[in-house]
Amino acid sequence: SPSFQNFLKKRYDNNIEKLNEAWKEKHNSFDELETFLPSSAFVLRKRKDFTDWYVQKMSEWCERWAIWTREYLKTCDIYQSSGGWGFTEAGTDFTAQTKSMIKVDGGIRATNEDESYILNFCITRMLSSAARFYGIPFGTEPAGFATARGFVGRMYNVIVNNGAHFFSYHPNFLCNDQGVEKWVKYSSLLDRRAYPFIEVAVLYPDTMVKLEDSIIRYLDGSSFFTQVISLRQHLDFDYCSEQMILDGVLKQYKVLVFLSRYHDGELMEHESLEKIDQWVRSGGTVIYCCVHNHGICTVEGDYTIFNKWLTGDTGKGNVIILNVDREPVGISTTAIKQALLSLDILDIKTKKMLTMQKSDLVYASILETGEFALLNFSYNPEQVLIEGMEPVKMEPISIQLVI
Repeated sequence: SPSFQNFLKKRYDNNIEKLNEAWKEKHNSFDELETFLPSSAFVLRKRKDFTDWYVQKMSEWCERWAIWTREYLKTCDIYQSSGGWGFTEAGTDFTAQTKSMIKVDGGIRATNEDESYILNFCITRMLSSAARFYGIPFGTEPAGFATARGFVGRMYNVIVNNGAHFFSYHPNFLCNDQGVEKWVKYSSLLDRRAYPFIEVAVLYPDTMVKLEDSIIRYLDGSSFFTQVISLRQHLDFDYCSEQMILDGVLKQYKVLVFLSRYHDGELMEHESLEKIDQWVRSGGTVIYCCVHNHGICTVEGDYTIFNKWLTGDTGKGNVIILNVDREPVGISTTAIKQALLSLDILDIKTKKMLTMQKSDLVYASILETGEFALLNFSYNPEQVLIEGMEPVKMEPISIQLVI
């Protein structure tokens, strides 16, 4: 493919020897290079180069349609529709698709919402985090039919992300009389929606997603999402992609948590790892859970930065390395929670969220208005205890905003 060849020429400064060294192969020119199945590449850099090209081209194609649309529709709202859950074959880069809409003064719509609130969080939080960082509107759309429970979960997702729109198909109302009742009861809370108050970000494992299918490819067996689900029971947090890191997003946060928990450690690009190190040295905090004593390295296997962290060489910041069992999942997320509570840099509101007494089916966010936004996703009545506040009694499948 000429497109792939041109991409590689640019990446390797039109020097075939540089590519040969990176791929551990021998080629005479870029013109002889062909596309391949990523799983056939045993050298990680080769696989990463292909998947980078493929996803970039798909993102550029989406951007091109947005630009064409804006040329003819000068004033209307334009939203890029982004579905799936970010696996490489779909060609979806949630950060790139979101960032590119700046060019057309547009927004991003998550078209992948499910019945489950927590699954919605897993697969839409990259879009909403990027939308807030790049300053563009965020909206949602269900992947299909939703029950009343799913409908309430979707409303909550819009409320705690200051969503710009809440799209539903007519069967979500007309074929669901319970959904209509929930809409009548809770839709007024949309007028109180706001951006979330968040101090902790979780690294979105862009590089790992492109190199290892177990990270998110298998939705119900994702090594990343299982960790996200467990930590979300304790805390609301953003996703932070490598591109966002390069664009300076870390200055918004006090803590960055690594969650992919891959058995060979965490791999990422050198430039983004270096940015994280600079942020740590200026006062940031990293929390990393080790698996099998593996650490964080570049695609080429360079552990230089992580090895510095191991010796305490972290400048003004802090790197907390947790050696905890991999299973059950809750062991590591409980350890992360305790590490967060030990920090004196977090706001009291964040600590109240971490110490909240509730069931695992009640989720909490803190809005910039100072309100606690609570979702009871259980079919049972629940009680929530927040330090310094009266007990909150919640009906089954309900939302409350309290202060």
